Amino acid sequence: MHLFPVFIVIALGAFFVGIFLRISFWLNGNIFYGSAKTKKGKLLFLIKELCNGGKWLKLVSDVFLQKKLIKLDPFRWLVHVLFFFSFLELFFIGSIGNKLTKMGIWSVTKDTAWFAFLNDFCGLVILCGLTLMLLRRLVFKNPQLVNTGKEIVPLLWLLVIVITGYFVEGLRLHKEISLQESASFAFMGNICSAILTPFSLNWSKSHSVMWWTHMLMTFGFIAYIPYGKFFHMFSSPLSIFLSNSNPFTNSPQGSLANERSINRFSVKELIEMDACTNCGECLVWCEAHDVVHMEHVTPRGKMNNLKEILKKENGFFNNRKPDEGLMQEYSKGVFDCTLCGRCNPVCPVNIDTVSIMKKMREDLYLRNEHPKKLDLMRDANEEEHNILGYPNEERTLWVDFMDDVPDDICEKEKAEVLYYVGCMSSFSPAIQNIPQSFLRIILNSGEDVAVLGEREWCCGFPLIAGGMRDMAFKFREHNINEVKRLGAKKIVFNCPSCYLTWKQFYNIEGIVLLHSTEYINTLIRQGQINLKAVEGRFVYHDPCDLARNLGVYEPPREVINSIPGINYREFEHNRDKGFCCGGGGVLEPHNSDLGKSINRKLIRTAERSEADTLITACPQCMRMSLTGKKEEESKIEVMDICELILKASTI
Repeated sequence: MHLFPVFIVIALGAFFVGIFLRISFWLNGNIFYGSAKTKKGKLLFLIKELCNGGKWLKLVSDVFLQKKLIKLDPFRWLVHVLFFFSFLELFFIGSIGNKLTKMGIWSVTKDTAWFAFLNDFCGLVILCGLTLMLLRRLVFKNPQLVNTGKEIVPLLWLLVIVITGYFVEGLRLHKEISLQESASFAFMGNICSAILTPFSLNWSKSHSVMWWTHMLMTFGFIAYIPYGKFFHMFSSPLSIFLSNSNPFTNSPQGSLANERSINRFSVKELIEMDACTNCGECLVWCEAHDVVHMEHVTPRGKMNNLKEILKKENGFFNNRKPDEGLMQEYSKGVFDCTLCGRCNPVCPVNIDTVSIMKKMREDLYLRNEHPKKLDLMRDANEEEHNILGYPNEERTLWVDFMDDVPDDICEKEKAEVLYYVGCMSSFSPAIQNIPQSFLRIILNSGEDVAVLGEREWCCGFPLIAGGMRDMAFKFREHNINEVKRLGAKKIVFNCPSCYLTWKQFYNIEGIVLLHSTEYINTLIRQGQINLKAVEGRFVYHDPCDLARNLGVYEPPREVINSIPGINYREFEHNRDKGFCCGGGGVLEPHNSDLGKSINRKLIRTAERSEADTLITACPQCMRMSLTGKKEEESKIEVMDICELILKASTI
């Protein structure tokens, strides 16, 4: 027994070295909007954030009670919660309680009835949980799960620890001559004792061998925790705690071009990479994965590839260049994505997938590992200040179609409301009905509105989504100066991506930013728009940037339902689980086939809803859906919400 303290020291030493290496890796990241630059300063900043007592209640609900998981799958929630609390009891309360008894601090022993029963019950829960986890991987081969040795071996390891623990108990019951009657409450120990009885072993020696086997397996597992998948028991709660926590979740406002690759990510984002449990929930909802069925396009796959690259480049003892094949796979996976954020609300550990994937793209562009087709988009923005490369003087083409639009709408020097049209609505003939309809609506309601015309530049979203954020700053500066010149108090957008960019990237104060559906909803409530009934069966599609990424769910629905007697229905998956149109995240310029495949799924889903009209609130969604409708040879009509309201308007 004199070796026992030595093994404790070795196990805890390896454990804390691993913890140190993990934290050291995290502290390579940046803290944006903060003055902390050194690892020490960032660590102190992190500790200070952890002292925020108000967030501990959320931590209890999201970690201990796993509130998110119960909404996704009640059965999995029950298994995980029982497993989690049983693990805590067995490895902490049970072990500590035994030590406290030996120290004379309390009188509970292994044979105290409730204590014996509780330990055996919790062990049984873990045993059943591990068995179910292994069955899902090895027998049912759940496609959500990664079935590598790194995933399976720790589960088998824990299984052996639990089983040997029961046999230690069974051998102890044989070894000790006089036991309290309450020892019978250790029901699993008694079962193991009965199994061993026919063998007539040397109970004392066998107990000693089994005890050492169990202890060495346990100490080995403790030492292993910081180096394997079970480290998420520490990193996942930390990721949840830092959710929506400034400055950890704020995007950088300055250039990252001169930063080392790992410094381009925040401390929180590096924690998130370690927090991912590889549960595979993101695979279920990932639109790109649903088409190509490849691991590297999933949020999980992207983060695992990035983590491997960064750890090779920033090893504690040596640095290595990542394999070219790994880098190519990583780059393709990162850009074969619509940034729809459908994976965001379902992540059990609150990883901000959209934010981290935008940062991945920026890092890849600065490494010159981005899809080269995106350079055409960049050049179009550089030359003509719009994503499509049209000469800016053609931006007012859609206004020329409208007889009832004042001639000076693009020439106003002052206006209360600025309608920011966006590249796609300005130049794409297929969807120019959207800006035409919206302008007619707000002009008929008597609002003082202006458009910038050729003075309007791209908002910068395509550049940011393409990893070229550094280029977007001059677009932001130009557009803000135009708004100041006009003196507008409100800016209204049809395009959710433009709206998202102005909200998150522009940091403009004193001006109200609204999506067209929010603005129209206000006008209807104020009685400035009167509506009549329209015929048809309508289903509304939530645009990703408007709904999931900005949280605007109800205004579009309120606008639609304000039409008298509207025949309206919802998709099975809507709001934060809504489908992607396939046109986001600048996927189209470099992999249009993937985007079209995603949209065809949306069209088929719309047909199953038995609606005859698909309503959306995004020019890109409408454009993609018109293409999808044609490719699917569908008869469903595709309409923007502005067109619907104009059709229902009594003016």
